[in-house]
Amino acid sequence: MKTIITLYILFNIISAHALESDWISFYKPGIIDNHRNIDNILKIPDHLFVSGIFYQTISDTPFAQDIHFISEWKHSQFASLGLGVNSQVHAMCKGPDGIIYIAGEFSKAGGLPARMLAQWNGKMWKAMDGFSYGRINSIAADSNHLYIAGIFNDIKGKEYHSIAQYTKGKWQPLAEGIQLLHYNPYSSPIANITAMSVHENDVYVIGNFDQAGKVLARNIAKWDGTSWSAIGTGIKGYPKAIAVNHKGEIFVSTMQENQSILQQMPLYHWHNNTWDTIPLPPFCQQIHSIQAYGNDIYIGGDFRLHDDNDDMGIAKLNGKSWESVQGGIIGTVKSLCVYKDTLYVGGNIKSIGSQHEPSINIAAFVLDKTIQNDTNHISDESINNLLLFPNPSNQQEISIDFIVKKEGLISIEIIDLKGRKIASFAEGWYNQGHQTIIWNYSKAISAGQYTCIIHHDNSITTSVFTIIQ
Repeated sequence: MKTIITLYILFNIISAHALESDWISFYKPGIIDNHRNIDNILKIPDHLFVSGIFYQTISDTPFAQDIHFISEWKHSQFASLGLGVNSQVHAMCKGPDGIIYIAGEFSKAGGLPARMLAQWNGKMWKAMDGFSYGRINSIAADSNHLYIAGIFNDIKGKEYHSIAQYTKGKWQPLAEGIQLLHYNPYSSPIANITAMSVHENDVYVIGNFDQAGKVLARNIAKWDGTSWSAIGTGIKGYPKAIAVNHKGEIFVSTMQENQSILQQMPLYHWHNNTWDTIPLPPFCQQIHSIQAYGNDIYIGGDFRLHDDNDDMGIAKLNGKSWESVQGGIIGTVKSLCVYKDTLYVGGNIKSIGSQHEPSINIAAFVLDKTIQNDTNHISDESINNLLLFPNPSNQQEISIDFIVKKEGLISIEIIDLKGRKIASFAEGWYNQGHQTIIWNYSKAISAGQYTCIIHHDNSITTSVFTIIQ
């Protein structure tokens, strides 16, 4: 029986597309509620998740899909994750077990009871019981542990202090946790961890607290796997975002109350065992997110770099000043996420780049550096973000999704574990931009593991996938 191959090549029509600059637009499809934000982005191999307050996405079908607070990029459009959740998601993370964990204000996930914390295994939602009070603000993971942090004091009736780790199905404290010894009698006596960052298996936390474990620590502390330590004399204000670069330098965004109004303070910067500050970009109301890429630092927030109303929302640190990211955006950036050599940007976004290309609430920026892909051999100068979906597949159809950074001759082939060519297709000249090809395979192809190879000029990009019956 012959293999049946059907190709659908979508050139900048219904998928994200690259511009003349390094910006990538998600204008169609994107989140269509222009008055709401994308608050979080999670990019992992083969998947892109977003969360926020939204209910629908643009669709090429006559009826838009119902989306409930969380969505996944599939087949070149955003799709629902089952029935989603019933309220806002504050944080998302891929755990060391490969499962997606989300935290937020919801009480249901997939239509089932799930308070504050739930997991998505790619097919269905599952509740994580034991949370009766509080709020989870942040989730992070290293190679062995999942960490949650926020404002809570118990899990399943056991005392915890605003942070816990989840290992092999069990919750464990991080020593004495994080505590607030001196507090306003009109406020909560429980420490509030607002954000975390994992760097080389050290966990950095920021928030409103004055003790970490048995150590006095003002609003920032580090967990090294066995004990807590302070970071210098700590930081003032209300910390909101943190990032740690390749050198181990720490960058923290804080707010400070001034006549009952919270105002953005200059960025705290820890290096050479001391704190200093970095001035804010012009017209800055708030920095919502900080993202490290190697030694580079990007910020996202509510600001603009010029007097006119463009080049807003995103900037790159250059010494002690801020430089444009190729025209920035029109709107406000709430979340930044780096995956390989691409910076994903979410928020309340109207357009991107100096040409003001439309892009609704999410966009991506291809960074100048190249990072080795998790494929056997790749030239990042030519092909980026090769994604195959579904993987594993039992649908007789696989979507091959990738970004062409440099136009040229491309062909695709599929080989089995013995190196035998199973299929060859899609040969042709491809322009720069986002491409999606659908391979329809026949039932004659046996279940097993295969490799998709994209040939581009003198380089190849590969990704492994599995077919199941």
